[in-house]
Amino acid sequence: MNVSGPIPGLCDAVVQLYDGHGGKLAARHCVDHLVPSIEEAFFEFPSTQRFIDQREQLALQVGEDGFHQLVDSAVRIAFERMDEEVKRVSTSGTTAVLLLLKRTRGGDVAIKCAWCGDSRAVLVRDFDTARVLDLSVDHKPESAAEQVRHPCLVPRSPKIPHPRPLTLKTLNKPLNF
Repeated sequence: MNVSGPIPGLCDAVVQLYDGHGGKLAARHCVDHLVPSIEEAFFEFPSTQRFIDQREQLALQVGEDGFHQLVDSAVRIAFERMDEEVKRVSTSGTTAVLLLLKRTRGGDVAIKCAWCGDSRAVLVRDFDTARVLDLSVDHKPESAAEQVRHPCLVPRSPKIPHPRPLTLKTLNKPLNF
């Protein structure tokens, strides 16, 4: 797991968790390159380029989820780029969970969770296992949802490659569960 500082203007902290398949090379590559790739992708949009040097103003332009409306798109682009990069540096791969944390104007913390593969993110309040909130859902080839999405998948077949889906979920509510 890697916890890093902010992406100025986009979020206050980033948490990354990877489970490299067949070694740690792919996971290490993602730790080093995914967050900069998100920032780069975000500022490639014409409507965000003017904020490269005005991050304070950018931080004020947030939607109801507490994040700028183009953060999801930037994360998707960055994940797609990482997938291509990992294929060049490693014959294995990695699952990924990425959490973007941002303090809202009201003082709460908005959480954006992006994941691919079968890694799981959960939030536990006060170390109480009765107060657990799933932030992600496993992507398993044998699940009914994945079979509908990709009918060509054969459950548990290691010889048939399949694309790793990326899912984004935003939690923006008081964490008083």
